[in-house]
Amino acid sequence: SQHSEATECLTDSDSWEPSDSVKGDIARILFYMVVRYDPGYDHNNNSFDLELVDYTTPGNNDPILGKLSSLIQWHFDDPVDDFEVNRNEIIFGFQQNRNPFIDHPNLVNYIWGENYGEEWNDSLNLGENLFQNIQIFQKQNSKLIKFSQNISEALLSVYSITGNKIKEYELNNTNFIDIDVESGFYLIEILNSINSKKLVKKIIIN
Repeated sequence: SQHSEATECLTDSDSWEPSDSVKGDIARILFYMVVRYDPGYDHNNNSFDLELVDYTTPGNNDPILGKLSSLIQWHFDDPVDDFEVNRNEIIFGFQQNRNPFIDHPNLVNYIWGENYGEEWNDSLNLGENLFQNIQIFQKQNSKLIKFSQNISEALLSVYSITGNKIKEYELNNTNFIDIDVESGFYLIEILNSINSKKLVKKIIIN
């Protein structure tokens, strides 16, 4: 039944169901938590192993979350969308680590699904970044962004701190761009149009 306060959620005696639009997001967040913090540590610095189980866990204090089969179904019913991809880039700009289930949705099958036990032949590495040697300079008290070398065949996107894309520019044999945004904190992503390699940097526009 619908919850009186969280009106987009459904609830019963042992579980919660979020709205369809975020089911996949929640599943991939939980998948990430399970593999990223293995082992994890509680507030007393005791080690524990967070795991997903295929049953609901009301009132259970063990480091388990469920229901796995529902989360897998949510993952495929609500696939990765542009907002989630953008949010992953924003988090990467801060933490320098990513959610592999956003970059590689099929990885779920190899850990918990129909391909369990099979060899994962893809790579989680984003590959060599052709922009890794490029430095970005911001002219003081200016919206002018300069690069240490000319950039061709690339797309520059500007994201707000909430992960929303607000500007997009094509870069074609240029070493600067004038970003027409209000003062504030932003992340810029430069995406190579040929091989999809990217660079993400934080900037502050005065």
